[in-house]
Amino acid sequence: MFPAARFFTSQRAATTAVFIGYGVSSGMWAGAIPVVMRNAGIDSLMLGLGITFYGIAYVIVMSSGGALARFASNRAIILASMPLVALTGALLLLSASPLWFLIAFVLFGAAQGLLDLFMNAEASYVESDLKRPIFTSFHASASASMAVFALVGSLVSADAGPHWAAVILCLGIGTTLVFAARRLKPRFSAMARVSPGTPSPPLTPLIILGLAAGLVIAGETAAIMWSAKLLDEQAPSLAAIAGLGTAFFGLCNSGVRAGGDSIRARFGDIPLILGSLILATAGFVLIGISNNFLLSTVAFAVTGFGTACVIPAIFAITARHMQENPARGLGIVSLVAGLPRVLAPWFFGWVATAQSTSFAFGLCAVAMAVALGFILLLQLMQKRTAAPAKA
Repeated sequence: MFPAARFFTSQRAATTAVFIGYGVSSGMWAGAIPVVMRNAGIDSLMLGLGITFYGIAYVIVMSSGGALARFASNRAIILASMPLVALTGALLLLSASPLWFLIAFVLFGAAQGLLDLFMNAEASYVESDLKRPIFTSFHASASASMAVFALVGSLVSADAGPHWAAVILCLGIGTTLVFAARRLKPRFSAMARVSPGTPSPPLTPLIILGLAAGLVIAGETAAIMWSAKLLDEQAPSLAAIAGLGTAFFGLCNSGVRAGGDSIRARFGDIPLILGSLILATAGFVLIGISNNFLLSTVAFAVTGFGTACVIPAIFAITARHMQENPARGLGIVSLVAGLPRVLAPWFFGWVATAQSTSFAFGLCAVAMAVALGFILLLQLMQKRTAAPAKA
């Protein structure tokens, strides 16, 4: 069998398809945001409130969804959650009132959170099977599909209407679902086999990593969900391509993640995170001061480069910190990350309404700088811990 043929029948291909389906849902929604806002009659403050409730639902499901692993396989939960993402995503795109929008957005967040949890659990199994680092390549596929479908979402929703965007979203997820269903193995998550007697690691590094991760995810969320709104404000005549911000962010994010494992091996996780956050800070500063459609689009690309490897690297550090029970460590980091992740969208929407969307993006640069400070603190703690050992 040819190598390409072997790949398309592999667990890696099946898991990649699931990540692509996730990216389809995020991209179609991100590109259609300006049209959905007008149809639902909501402003920036209401969008920020919706993203906050979306984040709460997402974090709650991710933090508690592991209990489902005791009763069903990764495959079963993935195949059940993908139609839920398609259904709730379609309802969100078709929002016709503020209440409809809020309810659909919360349900969409819960469905995406469930899929996110178990597709990453499956990805960890595939990486373990292959015995080589490939984790960031899965995230690269999600970023790439999000980028492509963000542009599709903005074009279709502006020219043909959100109902056609909903159809494309469902077809995209349905296609990846059928592909994955024929190849995924019905195996149970390692989270179901965690021993209750496993000793807890020092929590301080995990809390620091969680806070940094939450700030970075908040910035990524802003870039994905508010870029089309900003570009629509800067050039209303180009509303059909307002999804370019998300598209450029996602493409650059995907490009870096595609080679992310080799970058991590060469520079190390901490130096990579520090350099990435400096670049992300610069990108958000540029968005904050730009009044030009093209310049803002380029700035979103810069933030995509900057944030690409931060979360995968944080997860890798977490797993090493808690080698006996990495799933538990990742759960703690995700829970701590939920605080800034949940509060930031509401604050962003409030600032965007009171000041401007570009000013709110400028504050994202402050968030990246604070995350940079957290990682520097972690680096200092690691050096102090290593010093007595060397002595």
